[in-house]
Amino acid sequence: MRNCTAKILIALTALVTIMAGAPPASADQTWTVGPATDGAEIDFEGTASGVTLTDNHTGAFYTCQRPWVAGETFAGSGQPGTGIAEIEAMGAGVCNGPAGMTFSITTTDFPWQFNAETFSDGVTTGTISGMSLHFSGPFCQADFDGPGGAGSGTGEVVGTYDNSAHQLVISGGNLTISNVYSCLGLLQNGDSITLNGAYTLSPEITITSP
Repeated sequence: MRNCTAKILIALTALVTIMAGAPPASADQTWTVGPATDGAEIDFEGTASGVTLTDNHTGAFYTCQRPWVAGETFAGSGQPGTGIAEIEAMGAGVCNGPAGMTFSITTTDFPWQFNAETFSDGVTTGTISGMSLHFSGPFCQADFDGPGGAGSGTGEVVGTYDNSAHQLVISGGNLTISNVYSCLGLLQNGDSITLNGAYTLSPEITITSP
């Protein structure tokens, strides 16, 4: 009986050791970017009909009228998902809020990274990381960032890319408000923020896995 128990313990110990040393299943997942020649740099631009920003506590809702992004990726197969594409610039145009107020959004800490995580039916889902944003207007200023606070570049949103529509869609994320000045109570320190928008990219890019 003791020998049997000892053998079971040895087997369990070996199994735990193997599992501890094994990488997660997604670690070996590779990605292909096209349709250009392998190794070619692809510079892209994207525009959206509008991007919305919502304070999830107060419900304050803002719409930015002329949002755009610009970035780059590299064609080829066998690429890691982390940083599969980079956003090097972003603008939001004029943003309209409650009571007819207007605002602008400035962005820093470029490049932001698009990190591919899963692929299904032509759609890549992942995150856009490295974000920091500053919101300013005549009666309001605030910073939006992640857990590291204003200017830390720890902001992150959910990002999906649809090969057929050639659209990069942003939503959700971990953006939190800080350094609020005035804002009439519409934006408050510590509130979470949701960004939503869909950017149509040009030239057309495809991302697939495996």
